[in-house]
Amino acid sequence: MDTTVTQTNLTKDGNSQFFHERVSTATGTALVFITLGILPMLHNSEEIACDATFATMFPLAYAIMTEKTQALYSSVFDRVDRVIEVLRTTGDNYYHQNGI
Repeated sequence: MDTTVTQTNLTKDGNSQFFHERVSTATGTALVFITLGILPMLHNSEEIACDATFATMFPLAYAIMTEKTQALYSSVFDRVDRVIEVLRTTGDNYYHQNGI
């Protein structure tokens, strides 16, 4: 497993980090954005609920998708899961080194 989360930028106000990456299937593409600042609260979570609207109170991730297929949803969830797992295994060191 990749143990880095290198695709990060700061928000416009410079106060928060977010991860971004593109995932693709044979027929579709999604841009994935993950709020890193909220991830420490999810450190021990076993389940994450999702919603297909922008009405979420505390969004963990957004995905802008070209299609709504099972394959593309699986790719998006796999990427989110991988980022969470990397941050979970690197633990507090990642958060402190990156000011989260």
